[in-house]
Amino acid sequence: MSTYPWQVKWPLFVLSPELHLEDANGRNLLTFKQKIFTLREATSVFADKSKKQLLYTLEADRVMGFGARHFIKDATGQLVGSFENDGWNSLWRTRYFVKDAQGNVIYHVQEENPWIKVIEGIAGIIDDIPLIGWVLAGALLYFLNPTYLVVDSYGQNRYRIRKQRSFFERRFLLEPIEAVPEEWEAFTQLAVMRLVQLERHRG
Repeated sequence: MSTYPWQVKWPLFVLSPELHLEDANGRNLLTFKQKIFTLREATSVFADKSKKQLLYTLEADRVMGFGARHFIKDATGQLVGSFENDGWNSLWRTRYFVKDAQGNVIYHVQEENPWIKVIEGIAGIIDDIPLIGWVLAGALLYFLNPTYLVVDSYGQNRYRIRKQRSFFERRFLLEPIEAVPEEWEAFTQLAVMRLVQLERHRG
């Protein structure tokens, strides 16, 4: 088992999006490399930063839109699960499902406080104010730190994911609420990384 908390780092000023999952000791657990110039979003998942050992691939089932499903396959192309948006239900409270290859829900990941979206909307309006709007909006968003709960199929809260304050990169911290079976850890790693990919522009 890895040492908690886990941290995901996403540099802002890079051409090809790449993020890294580290444990509390700074050990790299996964590296996500997102493909660019593709119609359907696709990501390669590697064991370390050298990107020599491919573990998984994630590919969306459509170009864009609510309810997109991202299929998770291992290095041999075998389906191991999926990461799905909850469609229109996510307009108010962001929500995703993590499923195994048979379609059974392992986790659902949901935004803890949906009112933060309202404040983000207000910041977007402020941003249109000439001269000072972007400064005020940026200052407001800096202090907004969305949090997400990772809940198992029995409704038990297992993890909390928090966005950390940072100007030059996106940082998310995953902290355990209650221990999970070791065989679920791979799904946990993939879930937190995929969430950060999709929600990195928040706050």
